[in-house]
Amino acid sequence: MYRGKATLLKQSSRGLAGVVSVIAETSPAVWAINVETYSDESIAELLNLSERIREALPNGGTDTLITKVMLGVFGSVPAFDRFFRAGFGSYSLGETTLKKIKTYFDYHRQEIADITPKTIDFDGTQTTRLYTQAKVIDMVFFVEGGGLGVG
Repeated sequence: MYRGKATLLKQSSRGLAGVVSVIAETSPAVWAINVETYSDESIAELLNLSERIREALPNGGTDTLITKVMLGVFGSVPAFDRFFRAGFGSYSLGETTLKKIKTYFDYHRQEIADITPKTIDFDGTQTTRLYTQAKVIDMVFFVEGGGLGVG
């Protein structure tokens, strides 16, 4: 989140070494969490991870920054930016919101499976790796919240 007024923009990237350590030390089981596998236990793991990331960030971190890290690295939760929040109607990362995301997924499981795109490699070729369910939900509510000028 390097934007004009962002605190991170004014600091050395060395300040993110703690976040890199948290990521490197994260259990392989957490890396495998996708929305369809959300349970009380996996939600607790995600919330624990979010707090470890928050503690590792210089000056803490907002839910927006933390969830952008979690989406970009693990693909496990949508990014709680202003568009997702507006579209989804939930405003903070917590157990209730993650359960609401799971409920949404369960109701729309087939539609999400039908639209889950494959990722693109650095050279522009399509890979066999699919976007995660959290990323698809992130895109749906980004648009719903007005992220592309629609919604």
